[in-house]
Amino acid sequence: MMNRRTIFTRRSVLWLGAALLLTACETVVVTPQYPEVTFRHLPPLRLNVVDIQIVNEAPADTRAPNIAHLFPTSPARALERWAEDRLQANGTSGTARFTIHEATAVESALKVDRGLGGLFKKEQSEWVDATVRATLVVLDARGTSQASATTRATRFITLREDASLEDRRKIWFELTEKLMADFNKEMERNIRRHVAPFLAP
Repeated sequence: MMNRRTIFTRRSVLWLGAALLLTACETVVVTPQYPEVTFRHLPPLRLNVVDIQIVNEAPADTRAPNIAHLFPTSPARALERWAEDRLQANGTSGTARFTIHEATAVESALKVDRGLGGLFKKEQSEWVDATVRATLVVLDARGTSQASATTRATRFITLREDASLEDRRKIWFELTEKLMADFNKEMERNIRRHVAPFLAP
């Protein structure tokens, strides 16, 4: 017959084994990390100024339906990075000021089938509108505007009702990339059109 000490020891071993088994069965959730949206692969726009300023005047609203702050790279940060990567001072006087006026992403609900038929299909349930708007102004030594270029770009996407948070983050990241590709193309065109006298070779 086993004494109480032996019974206690065996029970302890069983509990320890069960605890180790549960620990081994735990699933480690790894959140994917997204790269920052950059423009270093593009040639810089050299400006005949001595200084470049980046000013963010866009309201930072984190209340619903605003969701820009949830993006892996927010539209505002993407605009700042655009200016950091693409604008280069190459002169002896004057200032180029890049001002962010708008950098938003707004989500709105789409109508979905809540009836019996809706149980057998997955619908697009959210609409996301993203907008960026910024101005580049060249100022002389006295602070007087000499030339300017403004660009606004917009993109939208829809999300399925069964999209997970990670699905959403991936879609938001791709939305930001496409939005900034549009902005980059149009802003460079506007700079070459309206700020050409201040572009260095």
